[in-house]
Amino acid sequence: MSVEPRMAFLGAQMLGAEGSVEGTLQHIRAQGFGLGSFTTGGLRNLRSSWETYPDIKHSGFGTVYANQQLSFRIQHTQTPLCATVSLYWDTYQYAQAVSYQTRLFRTDQEDAVKYSRVFLGLGKCLFDTLAPDFGWCDFSEPSGSTWFDDVDSLEFPYVYWANFLGARYVEKYGRKYLTDCPGTETQDLRHNGVLLVLAESMSYGYHTTRDAVVAYLGEFEQP
Repeated sequence: MSVEPRMAFLGAQMLGAEGSVEGTLQHIRAQGFGLGSFTTGGLRNLRSSWETYPDIKHSGFGTVYANQQLSFRIQHTQTPLCATVSLYWDTYQYAQAVSYQTRLFRTDQEDAVKYSRVFLGLGKCLFDTLAPDFGWCDFSEPSGSTWFDDVDSLEFPYVYWANFLGARYVEKYGRKYLTDCPGTETQDLRHNGVLLVLAESMSYGYHTTRDAVVAYLGEFEQP
């Protein structure tokens, strides 16, 4: 499988609640992304599609909630960056996004920072609207290295370029302990969350920091 710029959010507690899909789409639009090519359904449900945001807003949300799944394309209005976003809540509450424009993130360091930060902004937007237990952003295969049972037990099997920690993680580890992670950029998020970012971009210079963060988190002792 290919390694691309990806993000995923596990245990997205608000996903599937009334108005959650509409709110997510509106928030993404407010962050400077155009939306289109909406699809829902598949093997188990009747497949439906809408080309534009006004189309799905007019007639599509009932079908989306019945199918408990939606995928769509986004295009950043100020840069060439585009991605596919998928929301699922039939079995697990899960969201993911992937951009197949790896070259944008690896052309040079200045571009790597610019596109990494635009992509990170999308991640913050999804965290804000979905309130997940855990999220990540990095170059990765589709499944990443974190599973639902890891999140259920509030573990860190892998440290990513950007790590979105929900309220349950913050309660276990403590906000100060997390924000004191060595060499990281930290930010408070909505829903009592914390964001840990290991470098300016996901392309350059964070592997040494990752080793330090892994060691630091490995030393944690439950109070």
